[in-house]
Amino acid sequence: MIEISDLLIKRNGRSVLQVDSLHVKRGETLAVVGPNGAGKSTLLLTLAHLLKPAKGEIKLHNKSLKDWNELEYRRRIAFVFQDPLLMDMTVEQNIGLGLKFRGVEKEHIHTQVGKWSKSMGVDSLLGRRAGQLSGGEAQRVSLARAFVLEPELLLMDEPFSAVDPQT
Repeated sequence: MIEISDLLIKRNGRSVLQVDSLHVKRGETLAVVGPNGAGKSTLLLTLAHLLKPAKGEIKLHNKSLKDWNELEYRRRIAFVFQDPLLMDMTVEQNIGLGLKFRGVEKEHIHTQVGKWSKSMGVDSLLGRRAGQLSGGEAQRVSLARAFVLEPELLLMDEPFSAVDPQT
């Protein structure tokens, strides 16, 4: 599914990450661990097509990122950032936003938002504005917003750091 070869990421002219080879098959789960500054977030941002490599190649389904239409590629993935990025709207609207952008029917959006908000324990918050949420609540909303898309590739950068253990 994802293949990386001879990847080099530079920031401000400085090499910050080098990955010689990485293969992740469909259905596999990969955890990237390491100390602060090791390049974990940089790798995820690069896989999300938010950072461009200085050299090397990343492929999704044997097709180089360079050959993908960025919008089509991003519709296949979801990214959960370490710090939740929520829009100034209700929890329900935030969770369903990606589906709305994809032209999904309102009834299906409502059903999927209900399913994933319940799964993430935020169903009682659907009418609240994002700015009224605690850090843990906002992170659970961010997770629900990613899961509702049912992406082929789910990228998560320390997604549970602000979430209660029982979640």
